[in-house]
Amino acid sequence: MGLQNGFLNETSERGQVDQRVEQVLSFIKADLRRKVRIGELSRLVNLSPWRLCHIFKVHIGMSIIDSVQRFRMEEATHLLELRSMGLPLRMIYVSGCSS
Repeated sequence: MGLQNGFLNETSERGQVDQRVEQVLSFIKADLRRKVRIGELSRLVNLSPWRLCHIFKVHIGMSIIDSVQRFRMEEATHLLELRSMGLPLRMIYVSGCSS
């Protein structure tokens, strides 16, 4: 497993990001408009909320909430770049363009 949008601070002893962290990142990025609930994420990967937050921060280098905010800012930047190319915002939104 690897780097997600430049996110990677420390890795596990095997040099990989924990699969549970990768799963949480994928879940978050699937719908950035969704309200993030640590309890929901921890159930998704079968960890306590505290343990998930700890593992996430060790592997990514920032908290889950800070990561969500960063993903949202990156997405907003991307949409503004598309807009600057002359694409109408409605067209961008309707097309589902998010990467």
